[in-house]
Amino acid sequence: MTERSTINAIISIWQEVAQSVIVIEDLLLMTEAVVRLIVLLPASEGRESLSCLLGPVIASIHQGISAEHPEEIIVSNHLRILTTAVRFLDVPRDPDGNHISEEFIGVLFPVMHQTLLKLQGSEEIATRLFDLMSKLFLNLKEMISSQTQPLLQAVAVNFQSYRFAGALNAFSAAVEAFGSSNEQLQLYFSELFQFVGKEALPFLHLSHELVACFFEMAFRFMLFAPSALLGSPEDSVVPQVTEMVIRAALVNMNSSDRDAAKNAIVFVTQLVSRCDTLLDSYKSKINMLVASYLGLEVIKSSLTGLTKTVHPHLRPNLAACFCAIILSCNENNLNQACFNWIELTTNDCLREHFSTAESRKQIADCLYSLAHSSTARFKAMALDIAKICNMEATPDVLVSYYFI
Repeated sequence: MTERSTINAIISIWQEVAQSVIVIEDLLLMTEAVVRLIVLLPASEGRESLSCLLGPVIASIHQGISAEHPEEIIVSNHLRILTTAVRFLDVPRDPDGNHISEEFIGVLFPVMHQTLLKLQGSEEIATRLFDLMSKLFLNLKEMISSQTQPLLQAVAVNFQSYRFAGALNAFSAAVEAFGSSNEQLQLYFSELFQFVGKEALPFLHLSHELVACFFEMAFRFMLFAPSALLGSPEDSVVPQVTEMVIRAALVNMNSSDRDAAKNAIVFVTQLVSRCDTLLDSYKSKINMLVASYLGLEVIKSSLTGLTKTVHPHLRPNLAACFCAIILSCNENNLNQACFNWIELTTNDCLREHFSTAESRKQIADCLYSLAHSSTARFKAMALDIAKICNMEATPDVLVSYYFI
């Protein structure tokens, strides 16, 4: 029996199993196994086997959305099957320039658009579609580059109406895939970020998931399309929407939701540290933000979170953010202002646990010094302060830090 015939026999077994009552997670594992085998075939044979496997799945989705009362569970499960398959189709073209997914992609796009139009108000279906798009952007970006903007436009229209958090994941994947490699999409990404920011910001308070996905998306834009977030390096100001995004991040650094807080903290930390030199061309802009309000507000949010509100697992993230803003102030010749901000904030946040002004001043002095001499000891001290303020340790644990 040849490889091709063996795989076709396996596909037949997969199709029989798919028709029976089976847990979807088990079927997804089987799908992964079959696709891993298919991609080992020559491209021409692989295309036929892939069509044999996924053609009926796509046809079933089309049939499902065409029904008078669409069966959303069936459509959702079939979208998950397609998403699983796409994860493993990231293989090179054959010597003739052909790719195993060409025919599959051609059949898939129309059904994706039809599904989003027909079931646009279903969060389950929309989220599954956005997951599929994300995998297409990241795994088959060369194959779908010409369709990227129409797909993103369809997602944007849906987001404007329903604000499903999954849409933001699709935007994140698209900018990661194309933000730094496709010049034609650069302007579109700028417009997209401004649009999504205006549509999302007024509603962040309604959903922790929306907050988490939004700041994950903002971070991806910062990494892969910084001009979309910060404007041109030559401009003297950042876009108004970006200012609003930064201020929203400062608020959500102390969110009660762990994922929302973490993503907001990471976004702010990477912004003030310029993504480890990646944003050096925007140094003057970021320095202006730090000097005008970001320095004081990040210090306030960091120390407030450490001493009162943030999830214990996020304390290291906040300590890193706290250190990053101090070092940013140092680069910006804001040393005295930075120390004053730390002193002001420690007075406000530590008064309950450190009753004397002298003890709070000593902590501010030590934190400021350690940030410049030993970031590891700074972070350790910040974590110990958090433990003290949350009744997990006593103030004597700080004594060793005073002997620098």
